[in-house]
Amino acid sequence: QTAARTTPLPTAQATVAKLPQTASKRRPQVSRTPQKKTIDTQKCAVNPRFCYLSKIRARIRFSAEVRMTVVDKLKNLSEQSLAEFMARLVPTLPRERVAGVRVPAIRRLAKSLDDAEREDFLNALPHFYLEENILHSVLVSGMKDFDATVEAVREFLPHIDNWAVCDALSPRSFARADVRDRVRELAFGWLASERVY
Repeated sequence: QTAARTTPLPTAQATVAKLPQTASKRRPQVSRTPQKKTIDTQKCAVNPRFCYLSKIRARIRFSAEVRMTVVDKLKNLSEQSLAEFMARLVPTLPRERVAGVRVPAIRRLAKSLDDAEREDFLNALPHFYLEENILHSVLVSGMKDFDATVEAVREFLPHIDNWAVCDALSPRSFARADVRDRVRELAFGWLASERVY
């Protein structure tokens, strides 16, 4: 008993030294992203139609998601009191189609959208809310290419049914001196229409 009491306890270092030495190396993390890209590339090389259809499906899903995101952003900027006021100013629209978003806020939202969001939103006609149409007018007005702007205006004109959207549409590319005659010809053609806007 005395010998047992006087025997020094093993230290922590000694205990660790006696433990069997096992491999404590972690398994290397293998990234599967390159392998996935390689497989996709191989599929595209074998069947180009596979890549084409995949891009189309992804674009359709992305288009729906982007449009809902833009509408949600507009709703987040809405004001109930302003919606009631705007509904009285635009009596030709049902009350439920007026969200109540101020034009400066719509312009800031237009600047915050990236190219993909702009393109998908412009292709999402017809819109439901008044503010969606105003945002559409703002985006078309900011386009730089004249021919693309003309095409966008032609597509959008049938959907303009009130003064608020009409006033927001003022394409900058139409103010260029080199296209003045073409703009005049387009304007007189649109003025000959029986549609008010």
